[in-house]
Amino acid sequence: MQDQVSLLKERVKVVGANDLASDTELRDVLVRLCARYLVGPHASSRTVNPVARFHLSNGARLDAIHWAAQTTQHRVAESFGIMVT
Repeated sequence: MQDQVSLLKERVKVVGANDLASDTELRDVLVRLCARYLVGPHASSRTVNPVARFHLSNGARLDAIHWAAQTTQHRVAESFGIMVT
């Protein structure tokens, strides 16, 4: 799994934060992985981000996954620029 994350991070570096929004192949992969991570079968386990786990277990719902919503270098490194509502 770590190798896959490293490959994705390398792809993001190659694409660059400014061109992230136009990379539909990368978008498709990462948005699907994000959805699976947040609401998949293991979502209630300790492996999921504690903030997301808290909100989702208290009745919050996932309305949308926003691709390339945050394109600063820091946010792209932290979450591939993805933001959820």
